[in-house]
Amino acid sequence: MLITAIVDNLERAILRFKTKLRLKRIIKQPTAQFEQRSSNWISERKNIFTASEVACFIKKDKKSVLPYFDAFYSDRVNGNSQDFDKFLNDFLQTNKKLDNGIFTGIGVHKFDDPASVLNKKLNEQSKLKEKKLPQPLVWGTQFEKIALNLYQIKNELKDSEIFQTGLVVHEQYKFLGCSIDVLDLKNSYLVEFKCPFKEKKPFLPDLYAWIQTQIQMEIFDLSRAKIVISQFGEYSDVFTFTNDPETQQYSGIFIQESKSTDEVSCVYPPTEMGYTIFSE
Repeated sequence: MLITAIVDNLERAILRFKTKLRLKRIIKQPTAQFEQRSSNWISERKNIFTASEVACFIKKDKKSVLPYFDAFYSDRVNGNSQDFDKFLNDFLQTNKKLDNGIFTGIGVHKFDDPASVLNKKLNEQSKLKEKKLPQPLVWGTQFEKIALNLYQIKNELKDSEIFQTGLVVHEQYKFLGCSIDVLDLKNSYLVEFKCPFKEKKPFLPDLYAWIQTQIQMEIFDLSRAKIVISQFGEYSDVFTFTNDPETQQYSGIFIQESKSTDEVSCVYPPTEMGYTIFSE
């Protein structure tokens, strides 16, 4: 029994070592170095389908996907993940076209119709479009960095132990890529942050987020991931904030520094404020 335990521990150590080497190789991809939402990042994204776009397409086939999703929540340890891996790979094999890397019949996006998504992928230019964002998207963008900071603090991660990737392309399926929120290099898993605008009950990722994360794991060839759902609330006024009895809760104030002066101000973006929107 002792020898078996030693062998098992050695095999796990070798696997962890190989995984870390693979992740270091992946994040050295030129596109992985692009800062998210930079002009280079936007330009490269038009040549591939992202995990979020493919997740929307797969989500449409609820009859095929829901059994895996239900199995995941009935068995939080295994989650029938191996079977879903096979389903995902069969899907990618069936829908790839080697001549131009475009999915046959794909074009389903969370917020767009099929024709508009295909048009974007075939004709989009590397430029930003000014558009007003709905409040839930403003909210999520506003709190995502805070969720990352809290995650880093609670898990005692150094800055060198996390990596915010640009665009990572699948090593086999070059038409598929993703930009994850954070790669946890210390524990070898990817992390996605969700900051819902309204309280979610049950406090669990939905079908879309689950599929998206499964695809991201496929791209990184990882067997573990975290979906961190952070629920943020707002104080009605300064008095309530300064006298909050919930001393065990994290709290703070958004501060915006002026680029032209030394002035600072509290930030609260109204729903109708103009924001630069990116294709997500």
